[in-house]
Amino acid sequence: MPVANLFRSSDNRAMMLPHPALHATHAGIWIAHPDGRVEAVTRGAAIARAAETPTIFLNAPLVASRLGYPELSGLDLLELFAFVHPARFAVPTPKGLADALGLPEPEGDEAAARFLGQAAATLLSTLSGDWPERAGAWASAQALHRLRWPWAGVVAARQGLVLRPLGLIVVCGFILGAALFAADVAARAYLGHRLFPFAAPTGGMIMIASWLGLIAAALAALRTG
Repeated sequence: MPVANLFRSSDNRAMMLPHPALHATHAGIWIAHPDGRVEAVTRGAAIARAAETPTIFLNAPLVASRLGYPELSGLDLLELFAFVHPARFAVPTPKGLADALGLPEPEGDEAAARFLGQAAATLLSTLSGDWPERAGAWASAQALHRLRWPWAGVVAARQGLVLRPLGLIVVCGFILGAALFAADVAARAYLGHRLFPFAAPTGGMIMIASWLGLIAAALAALRTG
């Protein structure tokens, strides 16, 4: 993998998340699995699934009300849409979100459940493209991560927000370490004294730490695709 790739966002594929999606209406409850299967489930089964694994849904308060489970927590697409497109409006329904994202409208409840995963993938793929809100995204993602926003880890991985600051630190470390080491050697050769005590060893240690940071960035890049 080229070193430059460590400092760019991840690929532009609309990669499907390995999480189920839950769609609840007055007519019933459906869960779409990552492998494409859709099944109708009972309220109890839906609550158990949402409690045991991160689940994608649309409009958390409404879904919680329909499930009779006010403690519902998970990956709400309305929150992700607000992060990716903070200045845009979307009707909080599958058809409304499809219209806002330029996707085909789902026909029927099973299709709506399957659509939720596709919408999440589309929103996350936007982060890897020419995204107007990219400039302030890192600070926002970090603040939301501290607030334990369910989407924070997924957003950071897809956007490369974790790798970008790490890459910047690595580059600065290489420059600083090399500069200290070279300046100390030059001072000894031409001035007859050290730049300051332990300048060269300090520069060398900074460069070693930078190499370790580079390895960590490479491993992180492999994990995030």
